[in-house]
Amino acid sequence: MKKIYLYIFVLYISLYANEAVVYSAAKSKQNIKDTTTNMYIITSVEIKEKNINTLLEAINLAIGISFTQDGGIGQTASIKIRGSHQKHTLVLIDGIRYNDITTLTATAFIQNLIVDDIEQIEIIKGAQSGIWGADASGGVINIITKKTKTGFNGASTIGYGSFSTNSYKGYLSYGAKKFDIKLGFVRLISNGFTAISPKNKDIQNYEDDKYQNLSTSLKATYNIDDTNKITLQGKTIKTKSDYDSFGNPDDELQNNKSRTTLLKANYKHSNNLATHDIYTKYSKFEREATPSFGATNRDTTDKFDGNIKETGATSRILYLENSFVIFGIENKKSTYNNMRQIDKNQTQYVLNSSYFLTNSSNFDNFVATVSLRQDNYDKFEDKATGKIGIKYNITKYLHINTNYGTAYKVPTLSQMYGQWGANDKLKPENIDSFDTTIAYNNISLSYFDTKIQDQINWVQKYENISGQSHISGYEVDTKKAYGDILLSLGYTNIVKAQDTNKHTLGRVPKESLKYSLDYYGFTDTHIGLNGEYVGSRYDRNYSWTNTPTKYGSQTGKYAIHNININHKIDDDIKIFAKISNLFDKKYQTVDGYATTPIAYYGGLKFKF
Repeated sequence: MKKIYLYIFVLYISLYANEAVVYSAAKSKQNIKDTTTNMYIITSVEIKEKNINTLLEAINLAIGISFTQDGGIGQTASIKIRGSHQKHTLVLIDGIRYNDITTLTATAFIQNLIVDDIEQIEIIKGAQSGIWGADASGGVINIITKKTKTGFNGASTIGYGSFSTNSYKGYLSYGAKKFDIKLGFVRLISNGFTAISPKNKDIQNYEDDKYQNLSTSLKATYNIDDTNKITLQGKTIKTKSDYDSFGNPDDELQNNKSRTTLLKANYKHSNNLATHDIYTKYSKFEREATPSFGATNRDTTDKFDGNIKETGATSRILYLENSFVIFGIENKKSTYNNMRQIDKNQTQYVLNSSYFLTNSSNFDNFVATVSLRQDNYDKFEDKATGKIGIKYNITKYLHINTNYGTAYKVPTLSQMYGQWGANDKLKPENIDSFDTTIAYNNISLSYFDTKIQDQINWVQKYENISGQSHISGYEVDTKKAYGDILLSLGYTNIVKAQDTNKHTLGRVPKESLKYSLDYYGFTDTHIGLNGEYVGSRYDRNYSWTNTPTKYGSQTGKYAIHNININHKIDDDIKIFAKISNLFDKKYQTVDGYATTPIAYYGGLKFKF
């Protein structure tokens, strides 16, 4: 049987016949047909078939997602969901928070996540504070890892490519009725290329900025009996990367080191009517940058240390046939150690307790979901947020769904207590989000509208800017099989992206078109072509001195294409090859920062 059947039935049929299972829309396991939320799912099959190596590559497959990066692999990257700032996106790994609270905007270092053992990536668009809290004011990205299979299993991938990039990935697992355990690892080393490069200059003229990543994971489950189980899991990510000070592509002094630790313990009781979870989560972030801001020696070292401790309990109770109610409580403590020098330690923290409820009612062809959440803070005004969504299946192939949510984004500890313009008087941003989608068979059209009040911005120091920022636009998405060919198309148009002063928001592309064309006509070989066109995009809407400028530098209007090939030797061994930036397009996502030229990768995958 040709591999096309695996791909279509897992990806195409599963998603568009409404059989996929999702976890993030309501903090609960659901069939996708019973969710009202606008979401995009990237499956393990798609990741495997496209030979995706980094999470940034995977996420950029989604419609409505754009990204910028300050150089090549391992350099700082920022993602935007429907034009919203990266600080409004909550990134989770199996529900554990990955947003680094030591950064200025508490964003996730998405560039340090290498694809390994992923079942699916769930991207929830729009305000989700009513479900996930303040960090989810613009959307949620939840990375779901694979379950352990019965018996002893293992797999490994070895890859090599341009810029002396070597990667080794694999896992070992054992699953039995009483318990299961899985150990995973990733090792990636790359000489990379210069982070900074003047536009249209050859990056080979400058020194290379290297990158290293060592990630390990462990997950174990003990089944006490048929209704009770305990799960423990952890992940560490250690990285080292060189980078360049602004305007200096031959800077050989600066480098970053980071260590992220994610831990989770969970007790679950399940029966035919209810599921109860008690959990504790821990996210720790340690970073070190040397030297600091163009210093000519290594005597100055910026060190950052922060952690998030979270405990909670939820109960999911079923009623009627496919309806449920979820209620729960959470307590969270975020701690930030501001260490300009190791002997100048200043610890700050924020306490947050929350209570939340989500009800999903399913009546034949109509689904209604309501979420309410109350968050109480020790340093901010208490806040209630919510979300309401409806979905109506007009026919078997035609449905419409609409969502409205309120959200907020609290200031970060770094913005309040760090250096360079900290302001402990900051107050949270307030966000309203609306979207509506009509879908027929395998085509969907969505409209979205987001308003941000009291946005936090830099004006000599961090301040709340009175007034309202506004982002709106629409998306078109389709996937369809034509014999041995699977075609995917997605188009996003940002109609409006303005701050309160009517300035165009920086680094938001006016439009983008993403495509994927996969051919499965050969018995053991798959050939795929994918790419993206990025329309007009301006680097910033203010100069470095905060003098309003009309647009800033143009960093859009380009197209990138990639090709990948997979060949099956037998059931356990496959070889792959990939060419990125097939036509060697010169472009920049951030003004003055390099992007990859044409690059080649290949390797071997085997399992046992």
